[in-house]
Amino acid sequence: MTSGTPDLFADAAPFDEYEEGVRDQGAGICPRCRSVALSTPLGTNAWSRTSRAEGDVPVYVCSACGSDEAGEDLQLPGGATPQYDWPVAPRDSSLPSRLAPELNELSRYMAALHDLRNSGSGAWQMIFGKAPEPERSDPFKPEGAWVNLGDRLWTVDPDEFAWWAGHAHPTVRRIVAAHETCPPELLGRLAEDPWVEIRQAALGNTALDASTLTCAAARDPVEWLREAANQPEPCVHGRCGRCGRKVKRPDRFLTCSIRCSVSQAKERIEDGTYSRSFEFGWPDEYVWSVARWYRHRSGGIRGAGPTYFWVALSFVPGLNARECVEALVAVVDQQDLTGEQARNVLDQLAQTMDGPSILDACRELDIEADPSGSRQLLDTEVSPSTAPSTPSGTGGTP
Repeated sequence: MTSGTPDLFADAAPFDEYEEGVRDQGAGICPRCRSVALSTPLGTNAWSRTSRAEGDVPVYVCSACGSDEAGEDLQLPGGATPQYDWPVAPRDSSLPSRLAPELNELSRYMAALHDLRNSGSGAWQMIFGKAPEPERSDPFKPEGAWVNLGDRLWTVDPDEFAWWAGHAHPTVRRIVAAHETCPPELLGRLAEDPWVEIRQAALGNTALDASTLTCAAARDPVEWLREAANQPEPCVHGRCGRCGRKVKRPDRFLTCSIRCSVSQAKERIEDGTYSRSFEFGWPDEYVWSVARWYRHRSGGIRGAGPTYFWVALSFVPGLNARECVEALVAVVDQQDLTGEQARNVLDQLAQTMDGPSILDACRELDIEADPSGSRQLLDTEVSPSTAPSTPSGTGGTP
């Protein structure tokens, strides 16, 4: 039996031994990289783009490989690496025993800590006294096709700029709202965005006109942001979106404290910005883990910090996450489609319709449905063990 504890300082393994030591969770090993265990159930993993032709048997790969395939489809003439060229190079986050032998001892120890942190065991908590925050993407970290968006916006035409300003993902709208070349009319729209982090970026943009700032000072729903907008030189950057205090730590939630992170997550679930119930196969870049606080069992160890759970963000412009789930479920039920096919339908509708119109059209499909059947997916909560492992963040192009 292979030991679950890797030899962290062994020589690099041959190519055909990627899988040694990978902890199979019951769904097998990713056939593309052979260095990551697939999540369970199998359908929660990425559906390989090499098996989507009519008549193909679906092949599932890990979320990281799914993200890579999306990038290859976008950037390479031949698209995603074909299956006959699998396995590809192993993941950088695979076992530290795969490290190049020339790395120095400190680098090897850091890699060992990285593996310990992400192993899912309780060893990290025992050593460091707190639960590890998941190494996940978040709505405000540009990834994939969005990494260089700030540079692209310097040369795009006005129509494309407006397209990005109306993008469904908050990280894209936040990049646009903070960009020096954002037109005042778009800044005015972004200054009324449902996400406070995007309104902050817009109100802190030097291209913002005085009338928009005056409106924000009078109407913004967040008290501290209204007060900041009334100042001669509004100071909105580096402040907690929920309470306005200074963000004192590198924090993916852009809040001043764990307490604000937890409260913000709760509020956004209640108002529909996040959805805890979403269909398996939801676009990876629109899935995020947020903080949850247990008074007596924080992080599994008392006093060790929060735990995390999965939520979905809307991938349809103009709809919040709860409405997006409702629209997707109606299409799946009434058109007898898979989740991915239904997403494609919603994406096509979004080319010519706004979010509320899409939701109304989907609700009309749902009128004659059996209520128990049509709402089944809405009532299914997704647990961290079955959610996608890494949001891909590849995005799209206008």
